[in-house]
Amino acid sequence: MSALDHVTPFHASRHARFPSLRIVAGAFADMRRFLHLQQARRDLHELPDYLLLDVGIDRSQIDDVTAFSKHGPVGRDGY
Repeated sequence: MSALDHVTPFHASRHARFPSLRIVAGAFADMRRFLHLQQARRDLHELPDYLLLDVGIDRSQIDDVTAFSKHGPVGRDGY
């Protein structure tokens, strides 16, 4: 057995051993977030117009407010 038998191409850390788990966990987190945004979109479409105006959005802005974004839901104004 030589010293080169235990050489790995990456640093032996917990993150380097399981990069696929981080990818899968990220995919599940994105799917969960997408489902929450889809539910929020359905809930907002059920509200009457006067309640939507109280919240500060118009019915035509519901899809923009609940758009799937990496940085969170973003409306037309960037809020």
